Amino acid sequence: MGWFRRKRRSGGAAVVTPRGGRVCDCCNTPMEPGAGYLLATKDVVVSPAYWELNFRATKGLADELRLDTAQLSGLFQDVLRQTAGQHSPWSVCEECSGMFLVDRDSARAHSRAGTAPQGTGRVKPSECAQFAAEGWERIFGSWPASVSRRSPKDICDVCRRSVHEGETTTLVPPDRMAAYRAAGLVGTAAGLPSHPEGHTLCHPCSARLFAGLHRAGGDGGEAGDTGDTAAPAG
Repeated sequence: MGWFRRKRRSGGAAVVTPRGGRVCDCCNTPMEPGAGYLLATKDVVVSPAYWELNFRATKGLADELRLDTAQLSGLFQDVLRQTAGQHSPWSVCEECSGMFLVDRDSARAHSRAGTAPQGTGRVKPSECAQFAAEGWERIFGSWPASVSRRSPKDICDVCRRSVHEGETTTLVPPDRMAAYRAAGLVGTAAGLPSHPEGHTLCHPCSARLFAGLHRAGGDGGEAGDTGDTAAPAG
């Protein structure tokens, strides 16, 4: 469970893995030494997909304990505060790395060398509360009362998810989008809307695209390397 595993990380006994490896800080999968990626907290907490994963696991315990509204509100604030307060790098496995928009080559190099990425350290909960609240709403079905909801600024052309101010999006030219779809790097059940200037991808869809490109051995080590434009919405 993401919340409780992260909570133990700073003070509990180390998790023993084969040959001195680590476990993924997102899914607890054992990792070989130097495998995967090392990410800073600032890169993890702006991922809506990460928060959904975290709260999906948290909901199981919340349902089992039959927490009331006030307790759920406290749980959200605790998870937000503890996650944003992680001061050391996050170990992330290959599968979970597709949730994050980072320089993948650099993150992998840090994992191999055991060095901390630039910007490693705690972040203010207020800097990621919107992303956490969105994940909470998708899993628990309600927006946390402690977070003011921002109006959507855009919509993802792939998954039709609302994009809020401050979220990193990618603008992909139509010809590149056609190539990505043909290669299976961007999936959508419906046809894409016609946008001559390019298609907007939300953070989760952007992260999956760049991860797919990187795994295929092409560009995509860092958001923007493809010639697509990545920028915060708003």
